[in-house]
Amino acid sequence: MVRKMPRTPKLPGRPPTEPQRLRQVLALAKVDELIIEFLLDTLGMASLADFVDYVDHGKYQVELQKFVLDVLPKVGKETNPLSKSRINLYRLRTAWRTAQELVQREARKGTPQPALEALVDIAPTTWIMRSVLQKQARDLRRRQFLK
Repeated sequence: MVRKMPRTPKLPGRPPTEPQRLRQVLALAKVDELIIEFLLDTLGMASLADFVDYVDHGKYQVELQKFVLDVLPKVGKETNPLSKSRINLYRLRTAWRTAQELVQREARKGTPQPALEALVDIAPTTWIMRSVLQKQARDLRRRQFLK
Protein backbone atom coordinates (compact mmCIF):
# COMPACT_ATOMS: atom_id res chain seq x y z
CA MET A 1 0.00 0.00 0.00
CA VAL A 2 1.49 3.33 -1.06
CA ARG A 3 0.68 6.34 1.09
CA LYS A 4 0.72 9.85 -0.22
CA MET A 5 2.98 12.32 1.53
CA PRO A 6 0.98 14.62 3.78
CA ARG A 7 0.83 18.20 2.64
CA THR A 8 1.61 20.88 5.13
CA PRO A 9 -0.72 23.82 4.60
CA LYS A 10 1.23 27.01 4.09
CA LEU A 11 -0.34 30.43 4.30
CA PRO A 12 1.02 32.93 1.79
CA GLY A 13 3.42 35.42 3.30
CA ARG A 14 3.49 33.80 6.73
CA PRO A 15 6.11 31.46 8.13
CA PRO A 16 4.79 28.04 9.15
CA THR A 17 3.69 27.56 12.75
CA GLU A 18 5.68 25.30 15.06
CA PRO A 19 3.31 22.31 14.70
CA GLN A 20 3.44 22.74 10.91
CA ARG A 21 7.24 22.77 11.01
CA LEU A 22 7.28 19.61 13.13
CA ARG A 23 4.85 17.93 10.73
CA GLN A 24 7.03 19.03 7.79
CA VAL A 25 10.21 17.55 9.31
CA LEU A 26 8.44 14.27 10.06
CA ALA A 27 6.88 14.15 6.58
CA LEU A 28 10.22 14.87 4.88
CA ALA A 29 11.74 11.93 6.73
CA LYS A 30 8.77 9.89 5.42
CA VAL A 31 7.46 9.03 8.89
CA ASP A 32 4.09 7.28 8.57
CA GLU A 33 1.09 9.60 8.88
CA LEU A 34 -0.34 7.53 11.77
CA ILE A 35 2.87 8.06 13.76
CA ILE A 36 2.81 11.79 12.97
CA GLU A 37 -0.76 12.06 14.22
CA PHE A 38 0.16 10.08 17.34
CA LEU A 39 3.06 12.44 18.09
CA LEU A 40 1.05 15.61 17.51
CA ASP A 41 -2.36 14.63 18.91
CA THR A 42 -1.81 11.94 21.54
CA LEU A 43 1.59 12.96 22.87
CA GLY A 44 0.82 16.66 22.38
CA MET A 45 4.07 17.68 20.70
CA ALA A 46 3.72 21.22 19.42
CA SER A 47 7.23 22.15 18.27
CA LEU A 48 10.55 20.84 17.10
CA ALA A 49 11.97 21.44 20.58
CA ASP A 50 9.22 19.25 22.08
CA PHE A 51 10.18 16.42 19.74
CA VAL A 52 13.90 16.80 20.39
CA ASP A 53 13.55 17.06 24.17
CA TYR A 54 11.07 14.18 24.45
CA VAL A 55 13.96 11.69 24.52
CA ASP A 56 17.41 11.73 26.10
CA HIS A 57 19.97 13.00 23.60
CA GLY A 58 22.45 10.24 24.42
CA LYS A 59 19.94 7.40 24.05
CA TYR A 60 17.55 8.86 21.47
CA GLN A 61 17.51 5.76 19.24
CA VAL A 62 16.47 3.39 22.03
CA GLU A 63 14.04 5.89 23.54
CA LEU A 64 12.31 6.64 20.23
CA GLN A 65 11.55 2.94 19.99
CA LYS A 66 10.54 2.68 23.66
CA PHE A 67 8.54 5.90 24.12
CA VAL A 68 7.04 6.35 20.65
CA LEU A 69 6.85 3.18 18.59
CA ASP A 70 6.24 0.73 21.46
CA VAL A 71 3.32 2.80 22.81
CA LEU A 72 1.46 3.22 19.51
CA PRO A 73 -2.24 2.35 19.89
CA LYS A 74 -3.14 -1.29 19.25
CA VAL A 75 -4.96 -2.35 16.11
CA GLY A 76 -7.79 -4.49 17.43
CA LYS A 77 -6.26 -6.79 20.03
CA GLU A 78 -2.86 -7.00 18.38
CA THR A 79 0.11 -4.68 18.65
CA ASN A 80 0.42 -2.03 15.99
CA PRO A 81 2.48 -3.38 13.05
CA LEU A 82 4.18 0.02 12.72
CA SER A 83 5.83 -0.44 16.10
CA LYS A 84 7.92 -3.44 14.98
CA SER A 85 9.04 -2.01 11.64
CA ARG A 86 12.73 -1.07 11.60
CA ILE A 87 12.15 1.37 8.73
CA ASN A 88 9.84 3.41 10.96
CA LEU A 89 12.54 3.60 13.62
CA TYR A 90 15.08 4.67 10.98
CA ARG A 91 12.73 7.39 9.72
CA LEU A 92 12.01 8.62 13.25
CA ARG A 93 15.76 8.77 13.97
CA THR A 94 16.29 10.77 10.78
CA ALA A 95 13.48 13.17 11.72
CA TRP A 96 14.86 13.51 15.26
CA ARG A 97 18.38 14.32 14.02
CA THR A 98 16.93 16.84 11.55
CA ALA A 99 14.82 18.47 14.27
CA GLN A 100 17.82 18.58 16.60
CA GLU A 101 19.94 20.23 13.92
CA LEU A 102 17.22 22.81 13.21
CA VAL A 103 16.80 23.61 16.92
CA GLN A 104 20.57 24.01 17.33
CA ARG A 105 20.87 26.22 14.23
CA GLU A 106 18.01 28.41 15.38
CA ALA A 107 19.60 28.74 18.82
CA ARG A 108 22.82 29.91 17.17
CA LYS A 109 21.27 32.16 14.50
CA GLY A 110 17.89 33.02 15.97
CA THR A 111 16.04 32.39 12.67
CA PRO A 112 13.97 29.42 11.47
CA GLN A 113 15.66 27.13 8.92
CA PRO A 114 13.88 25.42 6.03
CA ALA A 115 13.47 21.76 7.00
CA LEU A 116 14.35 20.23 3.62
CA GLU A 117 17.72 21.97 3.33
CA ALA A 118 18.61 20.91 6.87
CA LEU A 119 17.68 17.33 6.06
CA VAL A 120 19.99 17.36 3.04
CA ASP A 121 22.82 18.74 5.18
CA ILE A 122 22.67 15.96 7.77
CA ALA A 123 21.40 13.11 5.58
CA PRO A 124 23.06 9.70 5.94
CA THR A 125 26.24 9.27 3.99
CA THR A 126 24.71 6.90 1.48
CA TRP A 127 24.90 8.61 -1.87
CA ILE A 128 21.47 7.32 -2.93
CA MET A 129 19.67 8.95 -0.01
CA ARG A 130 21.65 12.17 -0.40
CA SER A 131 20.95 12.38 -4.13
CA VAL A 132 17.22 11.78 -3.61
CA LEU A 133 17.06 14.52 -0.98
CA GLN A 134 19.06 16.93 -3.14
CA LYS A 135 16.65 16.31 -6.03
CA GLN A 136 13.68 16.97 -3.73
CA ALA A 137 15.31 20.20 -2.52
CA ARG A 138 15.93 21.34 -6.12
CA ASP A 139 12.34 20.55 -7.09
CA LEU A 140 11.03 22.43 -4.05
CA ARG A 141 13.16 25.49 -4.81
CA ARG A 142 12.05 25.36 -8.46
CA ARG A 143 8.36 25.21 -7.48
CA GLN A 144 8.80 28.11 -5.06
CA PHE A 145 10.58 30.13 -7.77
CA LEU A 146 7.79 29.53 -10.29
CA LYS A 147 5.06 30.77 -7.94
